[in-house]
Amino acid sequence: KKIYALWSSDFPLPCSRSVEMSGQDPLSLLDLAAQSLLNDEDSAVRALEKLPVGLFPALSTAAFDGGHTKTVTAMVQAWPFPCLRLGSLRDQSITQDLLEAVLDGLELVPTGAACPR
Repeated sequence: KKIYALWSSDFPLPCSRSVEMSGQDPLSLLDLAAQSLLNDEDSAVRALEKLPVGLFPALSTAAFDGGHTKTVTAMVQAWPFPCLRLGSLRDQSITQDLLEAVLDGLELVPTGAACPR
């Protein structure tokens, strides 16, 4: 872990303090917004109707990573792209609950809307 000072030696502040930072990169604003939205899954599901298409991939990744099954099911149903690629899930340790959430969402998608693959 690294320690970062919240002041410069050129401009000392009267109430200077240090903050301990982990070795990980800070989350992007988009990632923070997705996590904040997912704190209340009912709100996340309602927001899908008005969510810009470009935000679906980031929110779906956050929903999968956080195990938000209700949101995953709703996102599969509302997926705005022609195909929902699930191949990357093989690389993750997907839980049975998340897999069932995807399948539940696919059950409710109209037949003509689903990707044939």
